[in-house]
Amino acid sequence: MMKDIRPLIPVNPKGFDELAESLLESQTPPNPEALNFGVNINKAEYVIVPQYKTAIGINESYKNLDFQGAHFALADNGLFMPTIPIFMQHYLNVKSALDGTRTLQYANNTTVAENDLKKIWDKINKNIWTWLDAEFAEQNGKLCLQDHIVIKDAQGNKTLKPNSIQPLEDYVRENCYADLIFNRQFLPTQKSGKQEYEQGKTIYFWQPVEDRVARFYGISDRAVLDCYWDPSFSDSVLGVVPCVRGI
Repeated sequence: MMKDIRPLIPVNPKGFDELAESLLESQTPPNPEALNFGVNINKAEYVIVPQYKTAIGINESYKNLDFQGAHFALADNGLFMPTIPIFMQHYLNVKSALDGTRTLQYANNTTVAENDLKKIWDKINKNIWTWLDAEFAEQNGKLCLQDHIVIKDAQGNKTLKPNSIQPLEDYVRENCYADLIFNRQFLPTQKSGKQEYEQGKTIYFWQPVEDRVARFYGISDRAVLDCYWDPSFSDSVLGVVPCVRGI
């Protein structure tokens, strides 16, 4: 019965509309904001993404799980999987902090030092492999982007359900190196002229495919936003960068 089903994690009723509004606001770097969290985490291992009042982990966890299993493991601990906008905003925030145009805070409200910024930047670009909460499905003849919520019934059974669904905005419709210019869903909109990897200037983009999900990975020679990954896949190296909502 519906009365027996309750969210495991807070639902954002505005969904993608709020993400779009936050993106517009992020054109002017916001001041670092002190946030509190209702979850027991090591705050020194999370960096605040102020545009979304969220903290994101520095390292992946919950490895060797498929897309659904990673959602369930996160929800069991009061955490959630980053959407494409949250993760890519974090990526741009770290880049801006290294450029000296932004200050980043850990979840414990201390400033991320320059040497730590370099380590985080290298991690994102060279040594990360994380699921992103983005599934691509056809709705009314259009390819749409949806994020998810984990629900739990009275017996403790968990189900992964769509939370927000939105038609895809214009994006680069091919697999290619793309400039760091994004639409409101943080999908790249401009193919790079050089078609080679330049750290902090381009990423490799695998365009969305129906019934596939997104991940981000960084290796020695590229950073990749991959939107065609099989949600049933798992690997001992593939994990998820956890997120926690601030209050």
